[in-house]
Amino acid sequence: MNIRKLNEIREVRNLSCVSIAEQSGVPYRTVSKLFSGENQNPTWETITAITRVLNCSLDELLNTHPSEIFSSEEIKRIRKFRSLSAHGKRMVDIVLDEEYHRFLEQMYREEKINAFNLVDDIRQLSYEQIARRPAMCAH
Repeated sequence: MNIRKLNEIREVRNLSCVSIAEQSGVPYRTVSKLFSGENQNPTWETITAITRVLNCSLDELLNTHPSEIFSSEEIKRIRKFRSLSAHGKRMVDIVLDEEYHRFLEQMYREEKINAFNLVDDIRQLSYEQIARRPAMCAH
């Protein structure tokens, strides 16, 4: 069990051990021991109840790859994004997709990516944009 990863996910979700215990039905003492690292071998029932509250998969929880660790600035952005309405989230997605598309084109112009990668990324991006773009924001 990766305690650091477990706590990172808890922080990103902005949840306390008390709220995790209440929402999961797992006793607070068990939750507290798990998040402190005192209990390194939780039962299957405990870990599945906690992953449900954390809204993460067991694979995500066990993943220890360094690129999965968020900076404090990224955590702040995630928290802000999660507080937005569905419309606000769609708007952020549209802007992010547009900026990513612009970035891909720039990388292609600078010959840092090849045309096949560019076409695949733009095609996928375009399908995602069409599916999410509200009618009032169409170009």
